[in-house]
Amino acid sequence: MHSVHPTPKFSVITVTYNAEKVLEDTIQSVIAQTYHHVEYIIVDGASKDGTLSIIDRYRPRIHTVVSEPDKGLYDAMNKGIALASGDYLCFLNAGDCFHEDDTLQQMVHTINGNELPDVLYGETAIVDEKRHFPPYAGGAIRLEVPLFRRLRLVRPHHEESPHIAQYAPDNHRLS
Repeated sequence: MHSVHPTPKFSVITVTYNAEKVLEDTIQSVIAQTYHHVEYIIVDGASKDGTLSIIDRYRPRIHTVVSEPDKGLYDAMNKGIALASGDYLCFLNAGDCFHEDDTLQQMVHTINGNELPDVLYGETAIVDEKRHFPPYAGGAIRLEVPLFRRLRLVRPHHEESPHIAQYAPDNHRLS
């Protein structure tokens, strides 16, 4: 019997403001992914530098671009969530990059069975502006970064709430 592997859609959201010096690497990192079920959303806070001209160069590869004043980082993130249609939300900040061109493909290959898990996560390595690991006593700084399943993070429209996303009030792990 042939097993069908799930093919989730990732909504990669980049929130940016005046990021012309770092945004291009981020965009290239997303559009170079070998996994093709990706929706790329950029939410820009009405940048006044060259950010929008960089976005325009890659516009055919970006699904949605919003550039308007916002009320800060979390307002912009919530705009991205509202625009997303993927199974998973991945926030990739301006200046951040996927480690490899097949990072999302590798994540999909870790899914066992036909049902999508609520959370996928991977390690993040902190690097300097030259993309080198900074010298720290314990080696490279590594963090776990989650990709949340959209259906679990976004409340249904019939539930009254002023917030789109409902984040846990403490630092407990999701299980």
